[in-house]
Amino acid sequence: MLRARRPPSFVGGYPLGIAQMVIENGILSSMTLLGKHSKSQLRAFGEVGTLGLEIALSAVVGFYGGQWLDERLGTEPWFKWFGLFVGVAAGVRAIVRVVRWVKEEMKSSSEDSK
Repeated sequence: MLRARRPPSFVGGYPLGIAQMVIENGILSSMTLLGKHSKSQLRAFGEVGTLGLEIALSAVVGFYGGQWLDERLGTEPWFKWFGLFVGVAAGVRAIVRVVRWVKEEMKSSSEDSK
């Protein structure tokens, strides 16, 4: 007689047995490799990692937003270039913001370790 097997339970897309094995073997505890300030380190990775995307998107949105305004108002090149300039300025502002934030984090991290 054939018996129907229950489908395995899944956690995070993996069968529950694999998730239990990973937890029991301590593989998930590898997050401690980042150090005692792992939350701030992960945030810094995220801030710096998204910087390129933020720069590119701000320039592209500014350019195409200006192009849209030019088409609507009939002022062909002016808003396109103004939008690009504003987008690049927003990208530079994002760079300055991230650099200041990283410097503050490094300063506070070095003060905490003393």
